[in-house]
Amino acid sequence: MISNINDTHFKYLDLNKINVQKKEVIMKQEYLIFILIIYFTFTLNVSCRSDKYGWEGSIEKKNNVTIVKNPSKPLYSESVISFGEDLSIGSKDGAEEYIFSRIGDIEVDDKGNIYVIDILDAQIRVFNEKGVYLNTYGGKGQGPGEMQRPIFMQITSKNELVVYDSMTFRFLYYSRDGKYLHSINTKPGIFPIKLDSNDNIICQKISAPPPINGKVLMKYDTDFNLLLEIVRSEKGKKGILEIGKPSCYCNITLNDQIVWGCSSEYKINVLNSSGKMTLKILKEDVPLKITEDIRNKYLNQYSPSIKAGLKLNFYTHYPSFSNILTDEDGLIYVKTYEKTSPNSQYYYFDVFDNKGIYLVKLPIYMNLDNKSVWKNNKLYTIETDQNDFQVVKRFDIKWNIRSSPKN
Repeated sequence: MISNINDTHFKYLDLNKINVQKKEVIMKQEYLIFILIIYFTFTLNVSCRSDKYGWEGSIEKKNNVTIVKNPSKPLYSESVISFGEDLSIGSKDGAEEYIFSRIGDIEVDDKGNIYVIDILDAQIRVFNEKGVYLNTYGGKGQGPGEMQRPIFMQITSKNELVVYDSMTFRFLYYSRDGKYLHSINTKPGIFPIKLDSNDNIICQKISAPPPINGKVLMKYDTDFNLLLEIVRSEKGKKGILEIGKPSCYCNITLNDQIVWGCSSEYKINVLNSSGKMTLKILKEDVPLKITEDIRNKYLNQYSPSIKAGLKLNFYTHYPSFSNILTDEDGLIYVKTYEKTSPNSQYYYFDVFDNKGIYLVKLPIYMNLDNKSVWKNNKLYTIETDQNDFQVVKRFDIKWNIRSSPKN
């Protein structure tokens, strides 16, 4: 009997112990769930804030034009995007096909084949996606398909390669296998920027030589009839080089929007394919001061010209930006005058999405300019080393954020 009581008693104690343990487990589970709820709520808030609510600008619409006013602080930190080099074409030694005298421009087709203009040889050299040499066409001369000083090329909507010869003021057209097709004469002083999807030509027309540097940004059709005068930049004065003088820049997106701005103020204008303004992008801006050290560098650089009679005038500050570029996804890259470090050759770019939102202030450690090509999530640039030797480089692009800003 005692034995039975003891057994029952011990079973009762065991049940109590088990119940206490169950309660402890339940309390721990509830606490863990509570912590997880707090964590995911915080994470969601941070994600939403970085994607959306962290932007402190404003958007308004006037006369069918969307005006986006951006703060000086971007939506993301510079770590949201990375560039990894995965190809380099060019060699100081070795086969002559890989030695460039001076690269005038580059182009990339849908298969990843890379086209390179060698200015002094007046040639187009073609390499496959692995950098292996395939073909050469063109050449220096005055015969059919020959050129003097090619500086621009692009694949047209008809899948032809058009090349601009700045010495003869001609556009020369080639088939993709290098066969010369025909040419179109243009006007002196024309420098192409990009062709749109209808092969209309966005270009700048130089109306005065350096240092006056008057220019007009224009759009022509394929017969070189004027379609649109985008903007005129103010001419300088004869015999005077003005350091820090604002200028006008433009580029074009893949859906034929013209993006332009004059750097006297931080304002980027976006026109649709008909030339109608649809978007204005503004950003708070504090221009960089032109210091005494910078003045002295310019004075040393132009010392021979100054002795010959050139005069240098200095603005107190640099303009708001020095170029406008676009990529294959409609992102806008505005080049600033801020260097990545005091003695660096590289600069910061302000990156905006296609709605005008300031995404990121990005240090670009490569030569990103009008000749650069964005293709299939890769960036192709022309790089120059300390010995003035040029190569073509390809970089893989990775966005490190939850949702891509391209959308």
